[in-house]
Amino acid sequence: MLEDFHLHHLCLGLRQRLTGLRVAGVQTAGATRLLIRWEGVAERCLVQLDPDRPTIRILATRARWDSEPWVNCPAMDDELAGRRLTDLDKAPDDRRVVLRFGDAGARLNAEVRPIAPSLHLCDAGGVVRYALGPLRTQLQPLGEPYREPVRAGRVPPEAGAIQALLAEGAGFDSRRALLGRVQRLSPLLLDEALVRAGVDEPDALAPAVAAVVAEAYAPSAGAVLYTRQPWLPDEYRLDPRGDLRLSACPLELCRDWSAIRFERFEDAADRWFDYAEAHRRFVARRDAAARVLGTKLRKSEDRVAALERELARTVDAETGQRYGELILAHLHRLGAAYRGVSVEVPDVYQPDGPAVCVPLNPEKTLRENADIYFRRWRKARQARENLPEHLRAERERREALARQEAVVRAAVRDSELSAAPAAVPRPPAARKRPAKGSGAANPRFRRFRTRSGLEVRVGRSAAENDRLTFGASRPDDVWLHATDYAGSHVVLAWGQKTDPPLADLREAAAVAAWYSGARREPAADIRWTRCKYVQKVKGTAGLVRLMKFKTLRVAPALPPGEPAGEADA
Repeated sequence: MLEDFHLHHLCLGLRQRLTGLRVAGVQTAGATRLLIRWEGVAERCLVQLDPDRPTIRILATRARWDSEPWVNCPAMDDELAGRRLTDLDKAPDDRRVVLRFGDAGARLNAEVRPIAPSLHLCDAGGVVRYALGPLRTQLQPLGEPYREPVRAGRVPPEAGAIQALLAEGAGFDSRRALLGRVQRLSPLLLDEALVRAGVDEPDALAPAVAAVVAEAYAPSAGAVLYTRQPWLPDEYRLDPRGDLRLSACPLELCRDWSAIRFERFEDAADRWFDYAEAHRRFVARRDAAARVLGTKLRKSEDRVAALERELARTVDAETGQRYGELILAHLHRLGAAYRGVSVEVPDVYQPDGPAVCVPLNPEKTLRENADIYFRRWRKARQARENLPEHLRAERERREALARQEAVVRAAVRDSELSAAPAAVPRPPAARKRPAKGSGAANPRFRRFRTRSGLEVRVGRSAAENDRLTFGASRPDDVWLHATDYAGSHVVLAWGQKTDPPLADLREAAAVAAWYSGARREPAADIRWTRCKYVQKVKGTAGLVRLMKFKTLRVAPALPPGEPAGEADA
């Protein structure tokens, strides 16, 4: 996106605004961001080393740099803090910016090129002291002299040299022959030269390329930002790479585009860079929302297909009822204990018709097979009544998700993106039946209070004991149970790493002894531990295993003021 002549004009503006300032500090954000703070001014110099959008620019607004997780960089501060920026220049025919600091000659080489950008801090002797960049293989070793990139075999942007180069590459595409071989020539400038030349001939193209390069690097009083379509506020319809062009001179290539003029080149570049960053964030949000909706849409399509298959299976529901009734009608003749793969019986519905062959499960008796057919019939009949409504609702949900996904993928504004996830109709939820033996949906444990106000909860049944211990308690709550006696799980609400007060612990232990088989004993041993050390034994409700525990001997009792019966929540 950033071409060589863009960086040339940016560096002219940076030199004018930053030369003479002292460095207050240097910060980094990961391996792709470096921020230089200056004494006495609020502006910051940003060196961005992202492979797809490297740049160097001034950040004048605080919000622009507060969004990054900046951290101080001691290695850079030791070399640069307090030193004055004496010069800032762009290396000829290379996207490398050199910042020189102080009389000692410390240099910061920022290679702002795509794919492999990097940054190297060198001392007065040219030795690398610090390196930063996304690709470690492109960084030069610390402690060794900095090696400037060498770009040999490039000709100056003059008509004669370009014409000779084109003559050597006869039969090749002009872009392939010129890009990378002509100094300062970039893709945008070559496209402009091709438009001005009108034909792809060396005699016309060579002077056009030389003229365009000269205009692009000439001192300019402003800049023009071209847009393929009118630039509307708060809209991300324009692609920063294909729909925007930044130039310091008029472009014939964009004669039909909208043009926005700026007095300073860096202002136009800021507008371009800010839009590109905002566009990138918007596209990321849009793609993420589209992926979520696409996943929901595929799941809805799968549910529709499953419901359609299940509804198709209910077509033969009456056959199950018929088989069951035929079995029962001839049960007295065949015997209830009859077993086999199938059985042939006369059709009581059509006495004159042929006998009916009824398939059987050989592992079941005849009566059990009849029960199986009736259960299938009742299930199919119920499904035939309920499935059409579920299928209709799921189809509506699928259509709503498809419309929603189309809206998100076509969104070009934040308002469209935020309004897209509208309410999607949900299929009617099936009524959940409580598990067998689970009791009420919301357990009502017995609850007590110790003298200091800590809550003591007691389970009423084996299933409720499981819910109390493994669902309604925190890991550091205290769990209690009578030793060698059947009884309720008791939990003292504590939730802290330290042990609870002994008085509260003894009161909770007395409650555990009361709600156990040791209620009529003068004293009982109570095991106590943390809930996180209690493991459930699979297959038996209320049965647990303790990883570690302590024992406390107390007399069965309830807290003072509580009735001797059951205290409920």
